[in-house]
Amino acid sequence: MQASQIPNDFPIPWANGAGGSFIRTPPTASQIGIQAGAASLTDGFPPLCFTPIDEGGSWPYGQDFNGILRWITQCIQWMQAGGPPVYNSAFSAEIGGYPAGAILRMASGGGYWVSGVDNNTSDPDTGGANWSNAITVLGTGATVPTPTAGDASTKIASTAFVANVLPYVCAYISGTTVSRSKGGLNIEITSVTNPSTGVYVVNFTALASANFICNITPDSSGDPCLGYVAARTSSSVTVHIVDTTTAALVSNPFSLTIWY
Repeated sequence: MQASQIPNDFPIPWANGAGGSFIRTPPTASQIGIQAGAASLTDGFPPLCFTPIDEGGSWPYGQDFNGILRWITQCIQWMQAGGPPVYNSAFSAEIGGYPAGAILRMASGGGYWVSGVDNNTSDPDTGGANWSNAITVLGTGATVPTPTAGDASTKIASTAFVANVLPYVCAYISGTTVSRSKGGLNIEITSVTNPSTGVYVVNFTALASANFICNITPDSSGDPCLGYVAARTSSSVTVHIVDTTTAALVSNPFSLTIWY
């Protein structure tokens, strides 16, 4: 199949507006001997519906057609809308418990549970056995790529990998003073110089190359201005702060974030 072959979504379930006398949800138990021709989950349509009328057969009920089709399309519509299943004790008992690998939404709505065994009847939302947080399970056993810059692996990355491969440094700079800074494992600001009005040279731990991303945010409390990178090396970046009204360089404080 192809992705373009996805079927249309159900805007409403089948027989959504059917009146009460034109629809009924088929019961689980057989209706044989209770109501001739009535459908059930056990029998579907009973043998009488396949027996000629002149031989004692019975017409199937249109209400049953509407009922089962509405039930099915309600379930399909829920899945099409992205609705996940939740733990249902009655349903669990009816099917003998959830299978291994079953995924249920947490009652809090903040995550998902994964069943670790077959026939799992315990309630995960009350601490039931053999359920695990889906995020924990999905991360278990994943091969972590080598934590070096330029690794193009598509494997799941650990926190340590991200910290090493994507080091960053943030600083709020006013004049030559760095009032706040934070770095990854192998990058930090070492000094800031202000050789002329509106020009700042920010020096930091040398990187493997000058292929890094800079985000400059001038202090909004001063005159309207913007910042841009005038030059860069693997261990420094020259920032110009410009007044957007006069186009003149101005010594306004700014925040600098470097991603590598």
